[in-house]
This record gives sequence, structure tokens and C-alpha cells, in this order.
Amino acid sequence: MLSLAHKISLKFSMARRKISNKELRKWLSLETGLERIDKLKNAVIDLEKRMFQRRAYSVRAEEITIMSELQVREEKSELQRELLLLESQFGRPSTSSERQACRAIYSRYRELKRKVHQFESRSDILNY
Repeated sequence: MLSLAHKISLKFSMARRKISNKELRKWLSLETGLERIDKLKNAVIDLEKRMFQRRAYSVRAEEITIMSELQVREEKSELQRELLLLESQFGRPSTSSERQACRAIYSRYRELKRKVHQFESRSDILNY
């Protein structure tokens, strides 16, 4: 985040250049890439903590391979909601460092989706 003195000097220099208030707000709210990554990493850690608490509350294992079909579906939908919240805050990870920060949770989500698909394809074969 920019220091207060830097923001004030930036505001005055932009006022001299006749910069609009919208552009001024954009410049004042800019974060450095490192600050954004740190915030993203903290948000991912918080997400993982919430998922751990939900697993404990629902008595689900952390290992996907030993979960029942219902547990896998619950885990997937809860993680999906959490990812939507994360993406509403930070957007989709676009830089390599953002992708690296989110890699574990997106990998888990993909694994859960595969497992749900396996359950669905298995039930399709049984019902055919």
C-alpha cells in the first residue's frame, strides 16, 4: 500500500494534471504485486482452515479416497463455494505466483470433481 505522504503528493500532482476522481481513486488503491500475493496467501490459508473445521464438524476424512460418495459431494460443493468467494475477492489467479499460491486448493477441487464424475459414471453403468 502507498504511504500517506506518497498518496497526498500523488493526489496533488494528479490535480495539476486534471486527472479525474475515478482515475485518482484507482491510483490510490493500487497494491504492489507482493502485497497482493501476501493477501492471497493469507486468504488461501483462511480457506483451508475453514475447510478443516467443516470437515471436523461433518466428520469427514481429509483423504478423498476413503470418503463416501455423499462426503465427496459435500466436500466438493463446500470447496466450490469457498473458491467462488476467493475468486470474487481476488479474481482468477493469472500470474504464476498467484497460481502457485492457489495450486493446492485447485488441485483438491479437480480431484473431487474427478471422484464425483467416477461416481456418476459408475451409477450410469449400473442403471443401464
